[in-house]
Amino acid sequence: MNAAINGGSKKNVLFVAVAAVVIVAAAAAVIIYLNNNGDDSASGTMLRYEVSVDGEAGGIYERHGIGQNMDEYFFLTKTINKDSEEILYRLTLKDVRDERGARMAQTVTIDTIDGRKSLEVWEYLSSNYGGEAQVKAYVDPSNGLEYRLEVKTSDETIVYTLIKYRLEWQELYLPTHHIGMSSEYASVGTGTPVKAEIRCVADCEDGRYGVRLEQGSNVLHFVSELPHGVPHNAVRTGDTATLTSLDGNVSVELLKYVHGSGEIIFYVDPDTNIIYRFSQTGPGGQTFDLVVKPREPRL
Repeated sequence: MNAAINGGSKKNVLFVAVAAVVIVAAAAAVIIYLNNNGDDSASGTMLRYEVSVDGEAGGIYERHGIGQNMDEYFFLTKTINKDSEEILYRLTLKDVRDERGARMAQTVTIDTIDGRKSLEVWEYLSSNYGGEAQVKAYVDPSNGLEYRLEVKTSDETIVYTLIKYRLEWQELYLPTHHIGMSSEYASVGTGTPVKAEIRCVADCEDGRYGVRLEQGSNVLHFVSELPHGVPHNAVRTGDTATLTSLDGNVSVELLKYVHGSGEIIFYVDPDTNIIYRFSQTGPGGQTFDLVVKPREPRL
């Protein structure tokens, strides 16, 4: 594994946290297609961006590489402002050319933390910013490092500028057979039925997995010890229950997971680690019961 580090004016400087002064607006996915002569980015990669919104200081946005699948990187992201720090997990396409409507518009030379650089400007459309947005990514064609990102929505223009990074490379990534493992759920109660899915989407460091919980149009990513498991930092509540399930009556324990926009209670068989039910707490929260047990993808 090889590493490249840059902190702006000093080489070989590891990340040092700096307090931001203004809340970051719309900290959505920063697109990168990191690749070094055919080598994929590896866990340990860190990218740190300074954010501006309509020309005003907007805080700090970080990405920490912790996993991947064949087509995407799995990142832990941090949005840092003067009062708090929000941590989320996101999947990012490895190749910007796979973005919707992507095209290489031009080549420009601009000032970067590595001096004057000749960069490709890729333009594409994205719906990751609370609505349709036009995006320009300024990318180093030698390794896919994105030095600048300009996002124009109907309301504002957001600019991400790379101010510190550490790149780790690995020669070969071979996905485990767990990628694509999934289980299916259906909402309980009255109202329009909603389907949900829990799917393993990434192999992560320390033998963990990146998991996606998709409920209708809502998507939440987290890290799990198992390809079909609960978030690794979910906490046992100490409560147990007996559920009527597709396997008959099952005894489960309850685990609580707190994330950026709320919390989820998982009902888990402690012997098989199967999630038979999960419930969202708070207004508008729904309960979902297992309808298709965890299964490996077809090869």
